[in-house]
Amino acid sequence: MDKYELLIAIERIAFSWNEIPHRDLELQKLLIRLSEANIKLFDSPHNSLFLSGITDETRSLNCVSRDADKSGDIESLILQEGLAHHYSNAITLIESSNLNMMGYVHKCRRVMRLHILASGYQNVLDVESRLRTFLRTRVMPDNSFDDSELIIECKLLSFVALFLQGEYFNAVHYFINLFNECPNLMDYLSASEKFGDTFISKSEYDLIIIICLLTSIPLDNYTDFVTIDDIRPLFERIPLLIRCLNLLINTKYHDFFVIWQGTIQQQACSSFIIFPRWARINSLMRCKILFLYLRISKMINLSYLSKTLGIKYEAVIEDLPRIIQCCKLNFTIEGDLVYYNQKESMDEILDGVEQVHEKIEDKISTMKSKNEAIRDFIQRAFKEHEEGSASKEQKMDAGELHEQSDDQEYKEEDLGMEE
Repeated sequence: MDKYELLIAIERIAFSWNEIPHRDLELQKLLIRLSEANIKLFDSPHNSLFLSGITDETRSLNCVSRDADKSGDIESLILQEGLAHHYSNAITLIESSNLNMMGYVHKCRRVMRLHILASGYQNVLDVESRLRTFLRTRVMPDNSFDDSELIIECKLLSFVALFLQGEYFNAVHYFINLFNECPNLMDYLSASEKFGDTFISKSEYDLIIIICLLTSIPLDNYTDFVTIDDIRPLFERIPLLIRCLNLLINTKYHDFFVIWQGTIQQQACSSFIIFPRWARINSLMRCKILFLYLRISKMINLSYLSKTLGIKYEAVIEDLPRIIQCCKLNFTIEGDLVYYNQKESMDEILDGVEQVHEKIEDKISTMKSKNEAIRDFIQRAFKEHEEGSASKEQKMDAGELHEQSDDQEYKEEDLGMEE
């Protein structure tokens, strides 16, 4: 077992603590494993939660000084930092560790896991980018360790990081590319899990795939998607996915929501990874179907939507205003009724026409003022031209007098030409 599985095991136990039937037994197994890894619960933020489940028999497993915890080997120190949620410190220790002790792919997987625990999802993608560069340039010796499964897991961690960021469409795009470039992907996802508390379980991967595909693919494109032959192995691997898609294609939305709000919701709420995002995911899927009804209806009752789709009335009341506002739809909700506001639409058009009319009137007024100014300018120019012509004739007379004179010089002021 990879010791780093302990970090997620602790988080999962803390997440489902109130639902665990035999806490003392579960905690005892955890403390034994922690003791074998030379780490203790002292620095864990969940320590106080677990104290209530520690018995006299297991107390000795957790009785060790903190100085003793930190005097062990580098791996124990890394685990202790991760246990304390000091993920950046743990990542720094891993990245500065000797590569001879830990292969680069293995190191990337550990770092990516810690970034996910620290909610550093973009960092996960950055590490995976560096890993791809490494894989393109490395030279594999003949007797090298087969790290193909580690590589697949690293790439799946990037897929999960996109999901956790709420980038469901990008997650689907990434997964389809991964599906095409990794022939062993389905074998990896179909293989039985080696440990009960792997970082992300195969069932969680399946659920994340279902959520991303259902929420990101448009309703009108479901039919095209299910007819892609290359995707069939995915449907065979996850029969629940094709079942949901067929219900949506056949517009059996009530039956779909029975599954969505039943089996799928139950699995999501029991997952440490998925549960924090479930409320948003659930609302997104409801909005997707509600939007379809608004698109094909000019008037509909909220209670009808609730009954027909099998969605709680309170959820419909919460989602519809969000759809109308976000999509800027011309619908109005009054009591139990939502309807297309055609009158308001005409009023908006008339208001727009009135605004255009006012702008045109303003431009016409401005043009009139400019035309009047131009006319005045032209009139003044003609007047000044006429006056200038008369003055020029006087100047010509003076010139003639000058020519008739002998060598005597005359100035204009002597001729009375000053104005």
